[in-house]
Amino acid sequence: MLLPLTAGFKPQDFKTCATASFCNRNRGNNSNGVLYSITPNSVSLKGAVMAATLSNAAMPSSLLTISMIAYQDGYIRLLVDEDTSVGRYKVPDIIMPANEDRRSSWTLTKQDAHCITLSLGDVSVLIVYTPFKIAVLVKGIPTLSVNSRNMFNFEQRRTKQEGDPAGWWDESFNGHLDSKPKGPESMSLDLSFPGCDHVYGLPERATSLALKATTGLPLKEPYRLYNLDVFEYLEESPFGLYGAIPMMLAHKAGLTTGVFCALPFPGPTALPQMFSIGYHQCRWNYKDEADVTAVDAGFDTHEIPYDVLWLDIEHTNGKRYLTWDAGVFPNPIAMQDDVASRGRKMVTIVDPHVKRDHNYYIFKEAEAAGYYVKNRNGGDFDGWCWPGASSYLDVSSPHVREWWNQQFALDKYQGSTKHLYIWNDMNEPSVFNGPEITMPKDNIHYGGIEHRDLHNVYGLHYHQATADGLALRGRSINPESGDRPFVLSRAFFAGTQRVGPIWTGDNAAEWAHLKVSVPMLLTLGLTGLPNSGADVGGFFGNPSTELLTRWYQMGTFYPFFRGHAHLEAARREPWLFGEPHTTRIRDAIRARYTLLPYIYTLFREANVTGLPLMRPLWFEFPSNKDTFSEQESFMLGPAMLVRPVVVQGASAVDVLLPRESRWYDSMTGAEASRSQTARIPVTMDSIPSYYRGGSVIPRRERPRRSTATMASDPYTLVVALDEHGEARGDLFTDDGSSYAYQAGAYTHRRFHLKGRRLSSTPETVAPGGVPSSPDAVGSGVLIERIVFLGLPNMKKGSPPPKVRVSVGGGEGVVVDLEVGPLSQRAPGSRSAAVLRAPGLRMGEDWRVELL
Repeated sequence: MLLPLTAGFKPQDFKTCATASFCNRNRGNNSNGVLYSITPNSVSLKGAVMAATLSNAAMPSSLLTISMIAYQDGYIRLLVDEDTSVGRYKVPDIIMPANEDRRSSWTLTKQDAHCITLSLGDVSVLIVYTPFKIAVLVKGIPTLSVNSRNMFNFEQRRTKQEGDPAGWWDESFNGHLDSKPKGPESMSLDLSFPGCDHVYGLPERATSLALKATTGLPLKEPYRLYNLDVFEYLEESPFGLYGAIPMMLAHKAGLTTGVFCALPFPGPTALPQMFSIGYHQCRWNYKDEADVTAVDAGFDTHEIPYDVLWLDIEHTNGKRYLTWDAGVFPNPIAMQDDVASRGRKMVTIVDPHVKRDHNYYIFKEAEAAGYYVKNRNGGDFDGWCWPGASSYLDVSSPHVREWWNQQFALDKYQGSTKHLYIWNDMNEPSVFNGPEITMPKDNIHYGGIEHRDLHNVYGLHYHQATADGLALRGRSINPESGDRPFVLSRAFFAGTQRVGPIWTGDNAAEWAHLKVSVPMLLTLGLTGLPNSGADVGGFFGNPSTELLTRWYQMGTFYPFFRGHAHLEAARREPWLFGEPHTTRIRDAIRARYTLLPYIYTLFREANVTGLPLMRPLWFEFPSNKDTFSEQESFMLGPAMLVRPVVVQGASAVDVLLPRESRWYDSMTGAEASRSQTARIPVTMDSIPSYYRGGSVIPRRERPRRSTATMASDPYTLVVALDEHGEARGDLFTDDGSSYAYQAGAYTHRRFHLKGRRLSSTPETVAPGGVPSSPDAVGSGVLIERIVFLGLPNMKKGSPPPKVRVSVGGGEGVVVDLEVGPLSQRAPGSRSAAVLRAPGLRMGEDWRVELL
């Protein structure tokens, strides 16, 4: 019997531009012929701030203030607001206070009755008064135009009048009334990027890396930025999903322009614990303690490493979070301690909806303290989610967040241990019986703020409050250096990177979802959220063994690497599919653990600079136009290129290898063709990945059961030469768990091959002014192999050269290099020159000279 297939996504549950009055009013708006103008005699310039008055010909008495603030490195902040007495809501805690110290004074270039021109280093800004327009140039090249199409519109607060347009003061959707007591408050603005054919950003949505046009074909709806619980989302749609970051980047050869909607400098990426960048095993749900024991043992039986076992909502007592179902988890502390005895952790889910039950201590305490979001009439909002009738913590309140922090103490969260970490789901927030499956916009939060004003930051606040709770717990256990929290979140906003990782939500076991995970994660990284992943295998449905294998092979390179499955999906632990599938999945997971030194060092870079781990090729090759639309291959940091296999039955794939670099197969070490695009045969054993010439990549190659058991293992350094015979790289290590690195308890080494001499020296630029300590964790770990790729004589078939190995200022010893494999996964390869057991330590200054 054939049944019609229906998509899980229900578009009727969500608004379109036509059914959202603010979008309908503003989309394509050209101010209806109304011009906004800057009053020339209002313009003032003082240091980093240019300020002026902006007027609307239709409302001449309702003035706006406009200011442009200059920051170092060419950042400019544009602010438009009405009188501060109106009290329009401003998102708190997004701009880091320290960034205000980065202000830089404008230089006045020109000013007359029609315009003003300002400069900031290579950046110049032309502001035309009537009609109001802004043009930004870099080194004289136009890069951004603001309001060039006269689409700016700012709806100011007003008094309700008879005959006001529909949608100004109330709006209904699917039977839900939005009372809109403050009236219309939206704004519109047009931005143009001269000379740019590719614009990126505006997560989260499942679509291409380069944004498509939203007028006419192929898309008709705009890219919406409104966090929503989207059940079984489509693999190709502009529809917004669980999080939002209002940032766009336009790129052309030699120049990238970023626009962040009035919220710059959201802060650095949190440095994750080492365990959290290993492999995570999850499903909805592991049913009892015996199940947990069996799954944990299964990994050891099949010699597959993993670090974290997860429990979904069924582990609780009736969906009461921070509790346990005593019938199936009677001894949670013993269970966690047993898993931890093998160097592993556990995670439980904690969602923001609280079961309305006066016998549940969380609900009772929060109700008594008045800690819940209110409905428009002032009572506690009652919505429907997994437990049934639920209240929602008002985490916009600092008092509620402080109370929530305390709930994770070991004596409060009964049955928890220091080995237990947290997963925040449904924090958009999801409300099953609410408008668009979320909270009514006229609900009331702390300080009388309507939910419409802070909807997108609700999940961030909940995520932050939970992470602060784990940090508080860590300080109580280890007062000196604490414990870095691990909390996964589904909802996110600008600033989430300061808190912890996110994942792309409820994907499906389909090839299209595997494919779209790459542009989704690349977009997140480009917009400042590097720590992210997609559920390996797909959450909904049952993947074929081929799809599951390909997904694990891609997941090796995700910043966050977790396998997860729906309650109704078949069990899919990595060993359940038999050979050769178990071996292939084991190899993919082991490959992840081999790369952990490199990946952890990339996370440190993100922690200091904000740079993403997964990068589009154009990020590393900004002048190579062939890379601008590439979204199947990606870079992992600066040193690796990965080309996933995302088509069923593929026997070969096209790989774009930018001609600016040399490339080496990461398994065999063989140098790839310099033809830019190559047709590469593939088997089910692996996906194509390459080391970039000019890189030094640290690895750990001994198979272990978890990251904790790898802590003292020696390193291998892979030195991939560029066309000049040079290479660079670095390695960061600390205790992998605490904040001690902030006080200098870390080791950070720079490796540089130049003039046939490979040297190891300490990182001299200390983040925060705190240099590493000479006896830091990891400084004494050995380097067991140094592998050279691309030595000139190796290409001619000659034997590899001898090398002189020296420590400090010593004379050193001369030893032989051996021809051998790069990796034991390709033992027959003869592309590498290998220095074995050089007797060097991570924290030492040393040299290896090619003779």
